[in-house]
Amino acid sequence: LEDRFDGTFAGLLALQAVQTFVRNTGIFTAIAYRLQRRLGMRATPFDDPLLLLQFTARLGAQYMLADVIAIVSVPFVTTIFVLFYGQYRIHATARAITVATLGRLWQQFGVLIPTKLITNRLGLMLFDAQIRSLLVGRSSFYGKSKVLVELRARRRQLRKGRAGGARASRRSDDGK
Repeated sequence: LEDRFDGTFAGLLALQAVQTFVRNTGIFTAIAYRLQRRLGMRATPFDDPLLLLQFTARLGAQYMLADVIAIVSVPFVTTIFVLFYGQYRIHATARAITVATLGRLWQQFGVLIPTKLITNRLGLMLFDAQIRSLLVGRSSFYGKSKVLVELRARRRQLRKGRAGGARASRRSDDGK
């Protein structure tokens, strides 16, 4: 009898969860962006942290969707091949998956699916926190958004203009 889960599977599962989280959240992209800014590379208008974070979030969502679809479809397709051919090999030197080992395959994918979903949820929570920090004027892992700083300054100017206009109209009404 084989063990339900060996140490190698648990180690690979943890490594894959970390890799998925780092890839889906764009942490390496953010590190590269910050390094480019420190080295003085020229920024384009589209290099604003808000836009980069939004782009990375969309890309991460695509990765998350692809991961979940792959994790759900692989055991089904493998099971169909095993039931049709009696066994299935990923490549010539790999161990054959037979009807007897299908239960173990489904158990492993049963652990892998929730792990992926939890990792994806943590990535979404990180994006949410990063976007919220940008919106309140703090820095994200891409830096501080110049677009949002400019929008806040314009909003303050508009508020001051409205307040000044309201005071002037009150004074003119009082003089009548």
